[in-house]
Amino acid sequence: MTPAPEYDFETLVDRTDTGSVKWELMRERGGDVPAGIAPLSTADLDFLPAPEITRGLREHLESAVLGYTGPTPALFSAIQMWQAVRHRWAIDTGWISLMPGVVTGLFAGVRAASEEGDGVALLTPAYPPMVDAIEKTGRRIIRVPLDGEGGRYRIDFAALADALSGEDVSVLILCSPHNPTGRVWTYTELEEIAHLARAHDVTVIADEIHADIVHKGFEHILFAAISEDATSRTITLSSASKSFNLAGVQTSWAIIENAELRAAYERELEAWGFHFVNCLGYRAIEIAYTEASDWLEGLLELVARNDRVSREFFAEHFPEVSIAPLEGTFLQWIDFRKLGIDECELTRLHDQEAHVFFEHGRTFGAPGFERLNLGTPTRVLEEALARLAEVHGR
Repeated sequence: MTPAPEYDFETLVDRTDTGSVKWELMRERGGDVPAGIAPLSTADLDFLPAPEITRGLREHLESAVLGYTGPTPALFSAIQMWQAVRHRWAIDTGWISLMPGVVTGLFAGVRAASEEGDGVALLTPAYPPMVDAIEKTGRRIIRVPLDGEGGRYRIDFAALADALSGEDVSVLILCSPHNPTGRVWTYTELEEIAHLARAHDVTVIADEIHADIVHKGFEHILFAAISEDATSRTITLSSASKSFNLAGVQTSWAIIENAELRAAYERELEAWGFHFVNCLGYRAIEIAYTEASDWLEGLLELVARNDRVSREFFAEHFPEVSIAPLEGTFLQWIDFRKLGIDECELTRLHDQEAHVFFEHGRTFGAPGFERLNLGTPTRVLEEALARLAEVHGR
C-alpha cells in the first residue's frame, strides 16, 4: 500500500532539549555533537506522530478533563479489534490489564509467576530490561544463547529444554519478534517452545511489543494463540508504542487469559500503588488502532527501504561485516567483530568520531555488535553511514 502524501517520513524532528531520552543519551555519549545529527540507538522514532493521532488528540483536548481517568470501553474494544484483525487472535476484553510500559509488565510478570531465588530462562542476546526484571527482583537468570551461525539466529531447543528442566525454573521470557536479532519465530518454533513450557510447567512472559513491525514474507504468530495450554500459561505484553511511536503516552497492557495468573499479576501492580495510565493514552491508542493503520504501512515501507540502503552500504564498504536478516522490528543487528577492533575503541570511533550513535551490543550481552535503528529519514541514515565509512577509512 502506498502511503498517503500527508505521511511524512523524511522530515527529521530535532528533539534537542525536549527531554528525549534517545537524544539526551547521545549528548552524554558524544559530547559536543554537531547540529543536524540524530542518534540511531533507542528504539523510538524521530518523526511526527500519525496525523490522525495528532488531530484526534487535539479535538479530544477541546473537551477533555485531565483528571483521574480510567480506561474506556472504546480502548478495550480497539485492542480487541486489533488483535483479531491484525493477528487473528480472539481475546476477551476482561483479559486485558493496563500498565505504563512493557518494562513495567516484565517486572510485574516475573514477580507474579515466580518466587525469589527461582530461575528465569532468557534467550540471549536480550533486551537489557529483561535481565533487570530477573536480577533486580531476586531471581536467577538462566541464559540460553541463540545460535547465530550463518547470520540467522535459531533457538537451540536442546539447550532450552535443559534450562527449563532445572530445579525451581518457573518462567521463560520470550521476545517475539526478537530484539535485537530481528527474528520472527515460525509456528514450528513457537509450537516447540509451547511443548517445552507445558512439559516443564513454566509460565511464559511473551514480550510482543514489536508484533506489528513484521516484513514481507514473514508472519507474526502470537505465542499465546498456539494452543489452549499456551493461552493459559502466558502473560502477553503489548503496546502501540513501537508501531505508532507512542511510548510517551505510557499506555501498555498485558493480556492474560488465566484468571489466577491475571489476579497475581494485578496484585503486583497494586503493590506498587499503580492505579491509572496516562489519560491521553486511552484516546491515542484508540485512534491509532481504528484510524492510523495506513501510517503504519508507510512506516514499514520506510524501514524496508532503509534496510536495503544499509545492507548495500555495508556490502560495498565493509564486506567483512555481517547483518542479521531483518524479519521483524525496525532494528538491524550488525556484527563488527571481524574488523578486529577492540570493543572500547569501536565504541570511541562510532560515538566520538563518526557520531553514529548505535545501541552498543555489549548492553545486550554481545560485545562487537551494534544495533541500528532504521526508523529514521533515509537521508539521515545515509549521512550517518557516510561518516562511518570516513572514520574507518573505507
